[in-house]
Amino acid sequence: MAIDIASGLSANASDLQLTREAKMTQMMQLHSAGDASRTKPERDADSIESSQLMAGRRELLIRHGASTYRLRVTASEKLILTK
Repeated sequence: MAIDIASGLSANASDLQLTREAKMTQMMQLHSAGDASRTKPERDADSIESSQLMAGRRELLIRHGASTYRLRVTASEKLILTK
């Protein structure tokens, strides 16, 4: 009984390639499913101008649950939110 080592290696390499492709496909499907779950419908995306929110202030404290956050307008007119 003769064993062809070369064809055995070829089959194993082929199996590994299929396994890699299957894993890659699965990862891409999971990734796109995660993107879809993070997307909110347009009607839930309310917006407000920062000037309305800040109402002339340079700093605003925001309470969220048990935490307090500080929203601050920088000298270069950018917003920074810190906990």
